[in-house]
Amino acid sequence: MSVVVNEVRRGLYLDSVALMRISRSLTAMDGVEEAGLMIGTPANKEILEAAGVLATLGETAAPGDLIVAVRARDGACADRALEEARRLLDARRQPASAGEASRYRPRSLRAALAQIPDARLALVSVPGDFAAAEARKALAAGLDVMIFSDNV
Repeated sequence: MSVVVNEVRRGLYLDSVALMRISRSLTAMDGVEEAGLMIGTPANKEILEAAGVLATLGETAAPGDLIVAVRARDGACADRALEEARRLLDARRQPASAGEASRYRPRSLRAALAQIPDARLALVSVPGDFAAAEARKALAAGLDVMIFSDNV
């Protein structure tokens, strides 16, 4: 009988392309029947539920949280898949090399413009509830804006 497990990462937002890549890697693992990583919006929870991978813990996720959902052949396979998901998610947050470790990564539009004053484009990829405000800031700074966020 299949086992469904979820893990919720509070306050972690990643773009859907990165999440799809990780989902694909998990689904390719031996014993994993289905895997999905999605932001905890109501629409995404419905998708996970329809796929048969939403558990009680996943239902508690808020729209700014990440749900890691796995259906596997057994508990050991599910645990291995969750561990791999953790590894892949954590690897995305680490510098790619020692040379990159000291590179400053701006966490706001103002800081990014200080680092790249001749920027012409802002890519807004934040939870949908915050996308309009961030886009307005970028427009006010004279940037063109592309929004890649949910429910906008």
